[in-house]
Amino acid sequence: MIAIRPACARGSTQRDAAASWHSFSFGDYYDPAHMGFGALRVLNEITLAPAAGVAPETHANMEILTWVVAGGLRDEVSGIELKAGDLQCLSAGRGVAHAESNASAGDPARYLQFWIQPDRVNAEPRTSKGSFTAGTCAGLRLIAAANAGEHVVPIRGDTRVHVARLTAGQRIAHALCLGRRAWLQVTKGVLELNGVRLAAGDGAAALHENRIELLGIEDAEALVFDLPGQ
Repeated sequence: MIAIRPACARGSTQRDAAASWHSFSFGDYYDPAHMGFGALRVLNEITLAPAAGVAPETHANMEILTWVVAGGLRDEVSGIELKAGDLQCLSAGRGVAHAESNASAGDPARYLQFWIQPDRVNAEPRTSKGSFTAGTCAGLRLIAAANAGEHVVPIRGDTRVHVARLTAGQRIAHALCLGRRAWLQVTKGVLELNGVRLAAGDGAAALHENRIELLGIEDAEALVFDLPGQ
């Protein structure tokens, strides 16, 4: 079963210079019908104005991942710089401050921020970064997982995050193990998921599927979350 979460159906908030679209309930946006999807608790698309920043907040016991779609960001706590195709994971553990700013004075930054429920609480906070630019990573690429080895951003938990990049006409398939589920979020272009057309900003839940197949209708990029069933 494929259940679509269209871009236009998401919640939206405006906070200072940050415009956000929420696939699930978050902050001032509350939707009891969309409270997350398994271990994927938060999925926000954010556009941050040039030279603007987001005020520091303290979070705990969540894996907070930031995927830059366009522009650049600076983590104001760690000092890490992120560009398009970079992924950062802040494992908040027992609690840590978090804030980001637009690294450019002239262009907006567009990024996804998603929170994943970890498999333990009150762990030591840590920050990791990986670079998966379009020129080096085509097709389907694992970008975040637990114990996945070199060149994959480590996270705490049984979620596996992939980036899918397709050219027009290209097909990609991903098998789902028994009892697992998937969420797909399109960041660029147009594609089909198991025959269902999706465009940038659209999301989709795959339940009781043993395989997901992607077809590029035009050049496209999407994040694929392979999640435990519960």
